Amino acid sequence: CSTLTVCDAHAQFQAQQPTMSTDRECSNITICDLGTQFISKNETSTSDRMCSSISTCTSASQYETQQPTTYTDRMCSSLTTCDFNAQYISTNETATSDRMCADLTTCTVNSEYEAAQPTMYGDRVCEMLSTCDFNTQYISTQHTTTSDRVCSSISVCGSANEFEVTAPTMETDRVCMT
Repeated sequence: CSTLTVCDAHAQFQAQQPTMSTDRECSNITICDLGTQFISKNETSTSDRMCSSISTCTSASQYETQQPTTYTDRMCSSLTTCDFNAQYISTNETATSDRMCADLTTCTVNSEYEAAQPTMYGDRVCEMLSTCDFNTQYISTQHTTTSDRVCSSISVCGSANEFEVTAPTMETDRVCMT
């Protein structure tokens, strides 16, 4: 009779049980490369350790929500998608944080106009419409959603023989004739 081989419990597992005619077979426990792998299943006295590859977050669409550990995989989450018809990116994503979207400012009708269009990374800029002094000015060009109104000075009938034919209104100049 021969003495059975004893597996080193810290470095080996029993790969083959002994029989009446064969010795026990020991194999080395797999060593995971913890820079690229994590231990997905621990070894037992009769089975090897299992290593799995650490997941990689796709930088264009994901960010890391949990770092890998010796026994767990990296966790990735999908990046928030901004609706560029109503939002802009207010905070860029990083490898470990989500992007943030903010709602676009809406210009107030009849008191503001859009001075600068929104971009992927910037809000729309609204500015107050110019206010005409209707005692001395009239609106020569109406505002649009993207342009200010233009106020122009009301004409003054200048000479002694010039007289007013049509009085100014909020949107028309005075008409003078000789």
